[in-house]
Amino acid sequence: MVAETTRAFGWALPWVLLCCVSPLPCEAGYTITGLGNLGGPGSVAYGMNDHGEIVGDSFATDGKKHAFLYTNGMMNDLGTFGGTESIARSINNNGDIVGSFQVVGVDRAFLYTGGTFVNLGSIVGGANSAAYGVNDAGQITGMHVPSRLDHAFIYAGSVTSVAVPGAIGTYAFDINSAGTIVGYYDARIDGTFQSRAIAYAGDSITTLPTLGGSHGSAYAINDVGHIVGESFTAAGQLHAFLFTTDGIMDLGTLGGNRSQAFDINNEGLIVGSAWNSDGKERAFLYSDGVMIDLNDLLPEESGWELISARAVNIHGQIAGWGRYQGEQQAFLLSPEGFSSEPAPPTTPDSTELPEPASMMVWGVGFAGMVLAAARRRRARRALGGRQSIGAPPPTCSLIQS
Repeated sequence: MVAETTRAFGWALPWVLLCCVSPLPCEAGYTITGLGNLGGPGSVAYGMNDHGEIVGDSFATDGKKHAFLYTNGMMNDLGTFGGTESIARSINNNGDIVGSFQVVGVDRAFLYTGGTFVNLGSIVGGANSAAYGVNDAGQITGMHVPSRLDHAFIYAGSVTSVAVPGAIGTYAFDINSAGTIVGYYDARIDGTFQSRAIAYAGDSITTLPTLGGSHGSAYAINDVGHIVGESFTAAGQLHAFLFTTDGIMDLGTLGGNRSQAFDINNEGLIVGSAWNSDGKERAFLYSDGVMIDLNDLLPEESGWELISARAVNIHGQIAGWGRYQGEQQAFLLSPEGFSSEPAPPTTPDSTELPEPASMMVWGVGFAGMVLAAARRRRARRALGGRQSIGAPPPTCSLIQS
């Protein structure tokens, strides 16, 4: 177990007042927590549940990557399950963890539940396998190689192999509460090798459009059915996208030529990586039509460079990885004042989604809040001054709808 390092930031972010909404306190902020490592040089976070429990991998003292579970302020080594290395990709609200471990150069999917390891590789079959997503009902998705081609799979007591007719390979990365999975397939289209993002529900496969280019991949789907991922544009740039019933939307970049969206919560907050005009990869938050560099919310003396945001939960907590004082490390961003006390485990029958109106208000308010903070930080840079963490702003910014 490795202890955390925590630093507060967010010098009193202003809340947003919307029409017909009661005023909210004008003071809010965030804390950034470095998750540490397992004794080796670096850690990466991939998944997080609504209790703020995080999974990923870290180099251990043996020089190998070990899957970890971060909970109650400590990073726990899950081991390698008899293999040489392991990676944890996803954790649901019941604490079930999925990922993959490596044995003699071959990847095998695993499930870790209630302290017990399950070798999914021997269940789903195939020369190689990996699990990437698990929902609260315990349905698991990932990829395996049942024959010579890669296939996506769903495991829910029995295995369903998902293959797109004519595809060279099919892959899945996430599954929502309804059991819909998302990923992509490779195929020869118009005589060239291309890929397309897909959603699979029941026996139905939906191919998502691209942003005009030859590649698309979906990485996450929320319980509303909104999907995020990456796609080439007509100009050949890789951009993050959001897909809803209104179609596909280009989320843009932070001034560079590349972005990828890795997760979306039920309120519509999206996180991922984007390149800025200096060619640097930066962690981003996207809300209400605006992409925000999470580094713009950090105080200048934080010592952190946030590179990739990989998960966002219902409370707005964000997990990912970056560099702290030059060393790669997984991080957790939490709203200041947020209680880390785990909530009772949820079940699909008891889970209630927010009403669309409240979801919209929360998302728009959050966007205004972080935008204002980012603007203040840029202004301080321009003026060459600093504002102490937690100091209230001169006024509370208001936005009328």
